[in-house]
Amino acid sequence: MIRPPLFTPRFLYLLFTITIFGLSWSSYLILPKFLREELNAARDTIGYIAAIPGISAAVAAPLIGRLLDRYGRQYFFTLGCLIVVGTSLAFLFVDRVGPLLYIAQAIQGLGFLVAFNAASSLGADLAPPTRMAEALGIVGASNLIMNAVAPSIAEEIASRASWQHVFIFCAVIGGLATLLTFGLRDVQHAPQALEAPVNRRRAFMRPGLVSLYVGTIAFAFAFATLFNFHQPFALEAGITEVKPFFIGYTITAFSMRVFFGRLADRLGALRVTTASLLAYAAVPSLLALLGPSKIGVVGAALGITHGMLYPAMTAAVVERAGAALRGSAITYMNGSFHLGMAAAGMVAGNIAERFGYTAAFVGASAVTLTGLLLVVSFREPPYRESSP
Repeated sequence: MIRPPLFTPRFLYLLFTITIFGLSWSSYLILPKFLREELNAARDTIGYIAAIPGISAAVAAPLIGRLLDRYGRQYFFTLGCLIVVGTSLAFLFVDRVGPLLYIAQAIQGLGFLVAFNAASSLGADLAPPTRMAEALGIVGASNLIMNAVAPSIAEEIASRASWQHVFIFCAVIGGLATLLTFGLRDVQHAPQALEAPVNRRRAFMRPGLVSLYVGTIAFAFAFATLFNFHQPFALEAGITEVKPFFIGYTITAFSMRVFFGRLADRLGALRVTTASLLAYAAVPSLLALLGPSKIGVVGAALGITHGMLYPAMTAAVVERAGAALRGSAITYMNGSFHLGMAAAGMVAGNIAERFGYTAAFVGASAVTLTGLLLVVSFREPPYRESSP
């Protein structure tokens, strides 16, 4: 049986655009180092600041989802890129922990939500149904590869020049991504399910779908705990470079999505989601066990689990929501992810400040296991529109 093509010129152009956007946005993954070294922020303060983008993204997710389904993807991808450019310029004037930093972080979280969800939805639109999970994994991988490249470049620029040069770099690359979005075009869909608003609401409110959103919150909590706090964890131990974590994470996550991207399509999205969640729960505790000198190993372990889990979870959400609600479903899931990241910033940061990093990492593992229990407790088939 011949598989329908995925890597069409339109899909490849989308991947390139997402990669350029990721080069700008992913540079901010190293922001905790800026907060610790330049602004001398405490552990809990770093957590609060890291939580701000997640809060703004989670609050805006329902509205953005409806707008994506109603007005299309390309315009919002452009808008999201412009927002990231604006916030990069705002960071040039951040010299202390204060209102400007908080506002820039909040708007940047909104910009990433808008851009990445528009791009993910467009990628799903362009993908054949039988290659949905693979397509979502590749779309994520095109941004993911920058999770190693961008922080490494940013860390080098900061050490050789200044953090202001890092923010200028982010603004310039973000501007390039903005220009590239004008070459994208939305996919036209036949109108579906517009005459059945009750069924549309049920597509989102069923326990089986809600459990996936809660599961997303749970693994996002672990993800953000590791991303936000491995940096001060290492810096306080005398380790000056944190790039091994990002390099290890990106190599394995990218490899999993490229070489095992079809696994969820073959074995089932929910089955792969469940297995990946179980492995994911062990990674934060692994950092507590191995210590800050092994952040590269822990980053690689996180990449393996995240590289399998995120596209599989996304595919499961899309299956249960239905094609007509794809943009909203992906946005709700990504909003859930940002909500989990925000919770990690506030909760894990306080735990680290009061009880130490080990308690914060072990707690993140426990939260992920709780999410796994909810996901496996509510199983149901993909959503089907009822006949009019």
